[in-house]
Amino acid sequence: MRTRPARTGPGDRELLYGRNAVREALLANRRRFIRLTLAEGIEANERVDEIEQLASQRLVAIDRVPRAVIDNRVSGHHQGIVLEASGYVYVEEFDLTALAAAKGVILALDGVTDPQNLATLLRTAEATGVGLVVMPQDRSARVTPAVVNASAGAVEHLKIIQEVNLVRWLERAKKDGFWVVGMAGDEEAQPLFDTSMRPPVILVVGSEGEGLRRLVRDSCDLVVALPMAGQIGSLNAAVAGSIGLYEIMRDAEPLDQDDAI
Repeated sequence: MRTRPARTGPGDRELLYGRNAVREALLANRRRFIRLTLAEGIEANERVDEIEQLASQRLVAIDRVPRAVIDNRVSGHHQGIVLEASGYVYVEEFDLTALAAAKGVILALDGVTDPQNLATLLRTAEATGVGLVVMPQDRSARVTPAVVNASAGAVEHLKIIQEVNLVRWLERAKKDGFWVVGMAGDEEAQPLFDTSMRPPVILVVGSEGEGLRRLVRDSCDLVVALPMAGQIGSLNAAVAGSIGLYEIMRDAEPLDQDDAI
């Protein structure tokens, strides 16, 4: 498996912020870290101490500055912590045959453009043990510091690959042993809870407005929909996709009581 950094512009550096995001980035240790900056007077607790210890272990320089300095550098809710690091590391190649043999799960995103929806889906993907996330190079939100923060750092532990042609990639994945389930909200789709989605499986979630593109939908072996009992006709992509991932997890193996929330 090969990886490459995200395209983040000159210098290939970005500012990660927020305690969970920074902690998970340091734990994953997939980026190149330049500097950890803490706000002066930040309240000491186990999480802050752990972040400092991790940074020291990674030989990262640590600075303390007035909170106003961080406020000027980061517009998001930084909680007094910023980590300067290289861009997000995407996967370039992946052994789909091995993942299929291991009964793995893949999440494919067909044009999810809202960063908050992307973050929610990636957080759920990590929580449900997804082995790979696939997203288009174009017409898609990217993994930015805001997405890392909104996912509580979960994205740092995921393997994500960007593809030019999602349809062609899905066809290749099917040859490698996966079957493909798309999520839609129309009458032609089968009810999700009446359908078994045992891995190895790829769950495809469409864009917030248009849903699955026609050629992507045609590549699916099955299209499922969530039952709707209220007046609202659909859920957003993040909610629907998250429910789908947990349904796959339920189909794959019963949840041990010790693993339950």
